[in-house]
Amino acid sequence: ENPFTLFKTDADPYLNANQLYYGTRLSSGDLALATRFGGIVIITHAGHVKTTITKSNGLIENYIRYIFEDSSGNLWIAQDKGVSKIEYASPFHIYDERSGLSGIVNTVAIKEHGNQMYAGTIRGVFLRSPSGRFRQIPGMTQQCNYLSIIDDFLLAATNNGVFQLKTGVNRDDDKKNLRQIIPDKSYIICPSKKNKNRVWVGT
Repeated sequence: ENPFTLFKTDADPYLNANQLYYGTRLSSGDLALATRFGGIVIITHAGHVKTTITKSNGLIENYIRYIFEDSSGNLWIAQDKGVSKIEYASPFHIYDERSGLSGIVNTVAIKEHGNQMYAGTIRGVFLRSPSGRFRQIPGMTQQCNYLSIIDDFLLAATNNGVFQLKTGVNRDDDKKNLRQIIPDKSYIICPSKKNKNRVWVGT
């Protein structure tokens, strides 16, 4: 009788394409998986992708042979070109062009429920994916000056006016969930503290 059962994860297509090479359980309970062509994938004990660490966001190469977690929660990586240290336990993260962001960042909004992060730059509005990379919201390519999340909606003050986007929807539905609510160039959005149905906009 085979004592092993298949552990299906959200990362399976990525792992199959990039050849899983090694894996280790971290002190947090997450799994750090090394690949030959796709860097490192961190998944939860339930199989959900937490982040992906590759050459595009800091590694010297994508071929990972071994992962070791030290007593501080940092990851030491054995690679063909040497050894790298990832300060995985650090509360700080750097997001830049290597993460898919384009243009100077003017504003950021975070929806804690659902772990969604939006960034507004001079080239539009971007949403962070579970892997840590950003993708641009279709139809949001104009300069964004301010972002605010109110309930389940993202409000973006841009050079083309204020736009409203329903959060937490499938990326294919972004365009149909996006609507312009003010046509004038806008700089800031401020929800009223006295009336939850009122929002102030600086134009």
